[in-house]
Amino acid sequence: MGLEAKTKVEWKGATTTARLHLDSNQLDVFVKPALHVPFEQIRSAVAKDGELRITFDQGLLVLQLGAAADRWGQKIRQPKSRLDKLGVKTGDLRVALIGLHDAEFEAELLSRIDKLFKKPVVDADLVFFRASSPKDLTKLKTLRGKLAAAGALWVVREKGKAAAVKESEVRVAAKAAGLVDVKVVAFSDTLTADKFVIPVAAR
Repeated sequence: MGLEAKTKVEWKGATTTARLHLDSNQLDVFVKPALHVPFEQIRSAVAKDGELRITFDQGLLVLQLGAAADRWGQKIRQPKSRLDKLGVKTGDLRVALIGLHDAEFEAELLSRIDKLFKKPVVDADLVFFRASSPKDLTKLKTLRGKLAAAGALWVVREKGKAAAVKESEVRVAAKAAGLVDVKVVAFSDTLTADKFVIPVAAR
């Protein structure tokens, strides 16, 4: 997910063509050796005449992005918060956390909503479900039955090839439960979240 491009890059006096990936909190530049630049290291990101000039802890990086330079610069300067990426709006939302024990995330949620449920509730607007093993995925059908028509179920699982729950397993289980996938978000450094909703035709 995020933004991708392949373009000219100026770095340490040399110009080369490299693949770029911009995530919600990091810029990856696949030169040799690859650069991985967390947003917290970036001091400025200025777009002008199709160039994005990024000053960070290791020096000046220039990306030739053309018309996309402004968009990339804005995403670096004003990254979305985790709640924004997860679609948590301020207001009277019914939000449930199932198997997800994260005090920091709970505090973030309660900064926008009034109440959190720690069990499945009817007409849930958002459900965050922690899947720690493939067996947990059998609960998706029950959770789907608790969603509001336009609600969303986020399946939170470990990142990486060694993770106990694979992306393919989540997608198969969700499809069997009558859900469709619409988005993937980096939940934390170690966790990712897949968003599923009820198909429009079934609401």
